[in-house]
Amino acid sequence: MADDIAFTRHEGRRGVLWLVESYRMFSRNRLPWIMMLFGYYALLLVVDVVPLIGVFVAPVIKPVLAVGFLAAAWTQERGGKPDLRLLLRGFGANIAALLPLGIVFVVGVSIALAATALVDGGQLLDMLYGARTKGDPTANFFTDPLPTVDVVMMGHILHDWDLSQKRLLVRKAYEAVPPGGAFIVYESIIDDDRRRNVVGLLMSLNMLIETSGGFDYTGADCIGWMKEVGFKEAYVEHLVGPDSMVVGIK
Repeated sequence: MADDIAFTRHEGRRGVLWLVESYRMFSRNRLPWIMMLFGYYALLLVVDVVPLIGVFVAPVIKPVLAVGFLAAAWTQERGGKPDLRLLLRGFGANIAALLPLGIVFVVGVSIALAATALVDGGQLLDMLYGARTKGDPTANFFTDPLPTVDVVMMGHILHDWDLSQKRLLVRKAYEAVPPGGAFIVYESIIDDDRRRNVVGLLMSLNMLIETSGGFDYTGADCIGWMKEVGFKEAYVEHLVGPDSMVVGIK
């Protein structure tokens, strides 16, 4: 493979065609692309947990890793196959120009967040990096009862926990709502055939790495947990992109 990649300028309306073609490329080599995506997130996760510097280094190297995806696409267009080793291509190709892009990204995000603090008094920063609520910091939804409400909603929460903890939270939600009340769960729900929602499958792998027992699940799994505790009706409804919601009616 040549060291230099030739770039061509195209009109903006070709963007839709590029998306279609990119999906076709992915369809021809699903596993290699999935492995590259998983390797990307795994590498960022490893760097991110390095004490003191990891949280700053991880976003800086994103442009370097992005070159690996460009190299994989370039290789496939010329008859080859994407390779996990290409993910590190950027570290050997003009890294001196790529790292400053990552630094600019980090500085830009920092300035934007600082600007929001002038408007909302730091609420966005608290939401992203600090306490998500102003309530009791010792509250524990495993041991404390949930408030009595008409609807309980959990977004991107159940997948953090193991199976027994998932079932416990579903039961507590059932106990918190009155007859006719609802429990809504939304996240990257995996399709029942475990074939189409690639984001949900990758997220499940990510949770296995980041947590002690968390995993993502199918809509049928969640409906089963709801029916076990007594919800009389439960169904799955797609939201947008890889996300869906499972609704249980008491």
